[in-house]
Amino acid sequence: MKYSVNHPYKFSNYKYAFLAGFLQASMILIVEVSNFLVILCNTQIMQIVMDFIALAIIAEFDNFYYDSLQQDELKNLIEEDDLLALFLIEHTTSREAKADVDSNKFVSTWIEDESKMKLHIGFWNDRNFVNKVLYLLYKLFRFMYVSFWFYFMPFAALLGTYLIPAFYKSDNIIIAPEA
Repeated sequence: MKYSVNHPYKFSNYKYAFLAGFLQASMILIVEVSNFLVILCNTQIMQIVMDFIALAIIAEFDNFYYDSLQQDELKNLIEEDDLLALFLIEHTTSREAKADVDSNKFVSTWIEDESKMKLHIGFWNDRNFVNKVLYLLYKLFRFMYVSFWFYFMPFAALLGTYLIPAFYKSDNIIIAPEA
């Protein structure tokens, strides 16, 4: 997603490239949440393992499809070594790229007039409105991923394994043994 909004000139329509990345990341999160909920709702070990394997196969379905393609033109185009320059990061939003040093000079095989281009992309001056909206959507998605999914979700999974069974079986919980 970030690559598409930082390098819009490399795509015929960078919004489609952003959408492809956004949908892929969204589907991964949906599969993970459903995996989490299915595992927490099961009570038998064998059912948990079978559901986990089923959801893992669903998550890897796109890779199975891609590997099954034999003589597809798009697959051959993606796997060519000549196109590695296409995926070269030529722009960045890093603060370190603002410095006026030789390593931060813009070099591209895609643009004829490199004099107006620079390595660092500013948010306000170097983006149009749609690009700003997509970049903010990427930043929001990344913020949610890093703060909630990466750091809080493992804690929530551990907490859920204790709280959800306690919630559903609250009538059967014995707090103190009777004397």
